[in-house]
Amino acid sequence: PPPSAPPPPGCVRAPDGSLRLLSPALLSAGECNLLVAGGVAMMAGAFSRRGQTTLGISPALSHRLAGQQPLARAVPLLYLAVERARRRVCTAFGTPPERTRLSDATL
Repeated sequence: PPPSAPPPPGCVRAPDGSLRLLSPALLSAGECNLLVAGGVAMMAGAFSRRGQTTLGISPALSHRLAGQQPLARAVPLLYLAVERARRRVCTAFGTPPERTRLSDATL
């Protein structure tokens, strides 16, 4: 929608005018805890610049959690969370999921 139009339900306008979709129920509390713990373990040795660490989402992450059985579920949950978010965006903006794609998902 144009900047003068109200944002779709669940969206807010960022200072630059772009839209942000707020989705507080995307993950359960337990899923959030697992992703935080798994993310910390997976980010060990990840690329960092000026205190900011980037973790690219890929199947290779499962190797970083090998032997840490409770945290191993974090990798498939990352993919599930990204897919849930993609579908929520599609719903909010009235875009069929088959018309979208994911590019360079990072955490």
